[in-house]
Formats: sequence, structure tokens, C-alpha cells
Amino acid sequence: MVEFITSSSPVLAILETALTEIASTPEELEQDASALSGAIQILGRHNLLALRVPQRYGGRELGDLDWFCYQEAIAKYSGTLAFVQTQQQTAAAFLAGGENNPLKQQHLAQISQGHLALGVGFAHLRRETPPLKAIPTQSGYLLTGQIPWLTGVNIFTQAIIAATLPDTTILLTIIPLQTTTQTTGGSLTLSPPLNLAAMSGSHTVQADLQQWFVPHNQVISHKPANWLTQKDQQGILNPTPLILGCAQAGLAILEQARHKQDSPTLHHTLQKLTHNVLECRQTIREAQQCAHYPLEEKYNLRARAIHLATRCAHAAVIVSRGTANLSTHPAQRIYREALVFTVTGQTTAILDATLRQLIS
Repeated sequence: MVEFITSSSPVLAILETALTEIASTPEELEQDASALSGAIQILGRHNLLALRVPQRYGGRELGDLDWFCYQEAIAKYSGTLAFVQTQQQTAAAFLAGGENNPLKQQHLAQISQGHLALGVGFAHLRRETPPLKAIPTQSGYLLTGQIPWLTGVNIFTQAIIAATLPDTTILLTIIPLQTTTQTTGGSLTLSPPLNLAAMSGSHTVQADLQQWFVPHNQVISHKPANWLTQKDQQGILNPTPLILGCAQAGLAILEQARHKQDSPTLHHTLQKLTHNVLECRQTIREAQQCAHYPLEEKYNLRARAIHLATRCAHAAVIVSRGTANLSTHPAQRIYREALVFTVTGQTTAILDATLRQLIS
């Protein structure tokens, strides 16, 4: 099997050690929030949850290539674990890049040491009418509305969430990840975990807020109205190591099948798909290092990675035969994970590019 990891970062060796300490299988991590929480805690103990945070705040300040390889490696092991830990990596980066220095000092060291688990909830900003509003008051803000997707209940204790202010700018603040009523009358209500087809262990819920009070000292930062649009454009290729890690998980099952089945077609399929994934990976790395890489081509690369992950996952199902229809089979899990990575962070431009890839 071709080796994809091209970084010599010690973080990858630390990740390998951490993964050996996880008692649950990747299939259990996908379904069981308790097992997933335990795995997140193990990553925290190895200081692997604030990888992009500056060292002065207790992070590892990982470079672009090392970060790419880390995300790829953990997604190859378990897409669910990769997806959920990315929530915390994002939360830590939001804190580190925010304006609230006391919160940085208070939370970032705890995150990097694995003592604080923090998620995020901001995808609703992509909706035409963002469903969560923030009204300024003299002492803070009152939040009313809904967060349709909030991952990590019983895994994270808090989450950084985004709300829209009357002038359409964005407020980033912290809320607890539990149903709570404030003495001021504000309420935060979390639904039961949504009945997801994939990654149900992530315990993704819907949150409803009514007059939820946030004091000024809990505000992380203010962002311009087009913040997420700019973030999406700048980060078109950011999810691709997760997507390619999923593709490699599918290829690993093909490799296992090749040792059991004397099939020239299987051998050729494995060679062809491996070549395609390697080529896509190399092109993505080049695009990430090029300041003027065409925007449309980035969308096409994202779509190509998605298409390859679904093809590799489908191939894993095919060679696993009827057993792949068992919900606990690795090929079935990888197939479901490919579904999630297909739609994660999806914008209209990515949707269009992905559909074009299907008919090209």
C-alpha cells in the first residue's frame, strides 16, 4: 500500500500513540458518545486539541503541512473522531484569534491540556436568514432564536456560537452545552440528539435560545457581516485532508481484500484509485501553497476530493460484499462518513462543483 503521510512531525507519532490508547473501535466511536468522549479526552491528554493555537497560549502552533497530514491521518482512523475533534480545534482557533484576552488566558491552556472540551456552532450563518439574533443591552446581549446543528453534547461542556446583531455584524460568544434557565429568565433548551444516519455518536442537537443573556466578558469577538462568506472562500480546501483521509480508509479495505482475493480487476482498481487520490492530494497541496490559485479551480478540487472519497468508500463496500450491509462493518461506516464529508461546510458554490463532478 502506498504511504500517504509525508510529514516527519513528531505530532504524527504522538497521534499514533494516542490512537493505540483508545479502547473502542472506530465503529463504536461512530455510534457511542461515551466512547467518543473518552477518545477526545485521550487526544487532550496528549496535547492534540489546540494544534493551530500559538505556543504562547499552550498550543503546538502546527504548520500547514503537518496540520494537513494530522487531519488526514485521524480521518483515516475514524471519520467521526476526526470530525468532532475538528470542532474543538476550530473553537481553540476562534479563541486564540479573538479579542477577549482574559478568556484566552482562562480557556486556551485548559483546552491544550485536555481539561476543557469546547465545540462550535456557526454553520447557521450560511442560511439566507440566520436564525439566531443578538440584541445589545447595557451589560451585554440577549440571544433569541435557534442553532439548528450543534455537535458534541455530553462530549463538550461549552460551545462557541455565532449570532447576528441588528446591524448584521456577527457576535461570537460562549454558551453551556446543557439545557439551562438563567435567573434573569433567559433559557437555553437542547433537543435530544438528532437521529443522524452517520456519526450519531457525535450527539448533534438543535438549540433553542430565548432571551439568553451573555455578559460582555463572555464575548470572544465581533466579526463583519460577511465574515463566514470570506472564511468559506479562504478555506475552500480546508476540509480536504479529512475527505482524503476517508478515501484512504476505503483504500485500506481494498488493500486487505487484495491479499485475500486473487483478482486482477481488484488489483487494477486499487492501483487506479490510489493513483487518483495521490494526484488529487498533490494538487491540493500545491493549490494551498499558491496565493493566486484560481477560485473556481479550488472548488473543483474540493469536489474532486469528495468524489474520490465516495468512490473509494463504494469500492470498499463492493469488495466487502454482503457483510458491508451490516451497520457495524468498517466499509459501511466509511461509506457513511463519506456522506458526512460530502456535505460538511457546504456552500452553494461547493454544491454546484460537486454536482458538476458527478456528470463530468
